[in-house]
Parts: sequence; structure tokens; C-alpha cells
Amino acid sequence: MLISLKEYGAPLDEFVNFLFGVDDALEPFIDFYRDIVEPIQDAIDDALNAVDQALFDGLFAQLDQTTQLMSATLTTALEAMLVKNVDLFYPFYPKLQQGGSEDEWYWFDTWHYLHNRPRASLHLHGEDEFRRDRA
Repeated sequence: MLISLKEYGAPLDEFVNFLFGVDDALEPFIDFYRDIVEPIQDAIDDALNAVDQALFDGLFAQLDQTTQLMSATLTTALEAMLVKNVDLFYPFYPKLQQGGSEDEWYWFDTWHYLHNRPRASLHLHGEDEFRRDRA
């Protein structure tokens, strides 16, 4: 199914273009982090892990794993609560479901209506109405 951002209006289209612009603007910082900061951070982590293993038998590594598990549990609970209680697609409900007139409908709603109207007419009004719709 093809969906165009134009069907949802200019604000969404502008928002997506803004996000692409932000991504382009942050790219040098991301490259700097990946090329300079990350190798230094990895070297420090390796040194700390070696000290932890030698002096404390990995106690700090186990505490770090426990903290990560607790954090993941809280994050999962928050995500579940958000998904269960918030409808993230509410702004994108079709105009048809919001009571809009036919000229405001999205193309797939219009096509579905035009395709199924005769069949619905047959079920609701009988064969005479069905023949009149097909003519």
C-alpha cells in the first residue's frame, strides 16, 4: 500500500523534513564520537574491567549487570503502560472516521467506499437499489 505524507497535510511533511535536517546537522558530532570518544571510552572500560577482575573478582561487573536488568525492567514497564494507555495513531485517523465529507477522505477510503457501496446497497436495501447503483 502506498501512502503519501501529502495526505496527512503539510505539517507532518514539514516535520519529517525537519527531522532529516536535524540528522544531517548531527552527523559530524556522531562521526566525532565514533572516531575519537568511543575508542577512548572502550580503553577505559577495558582497564576498569581488568582491575575489577584482579582485585574484586568481578563484583562491580555483577553490580553493573544487576543495574542494567533493573533499568530494562523499568523501561519495559513504562513502554507497556504507554502502549496500553496512549493511542499514538490518533492524529492520523482518517477523515472518514472523523466525520469528514467525501472530498476530504483519503484516496484509499474513497476507493474502498466506491468499491463496496453497491455490495452494501444490496445487503441493506435489496436488489432494486443494487441494480440502480450498478447502472
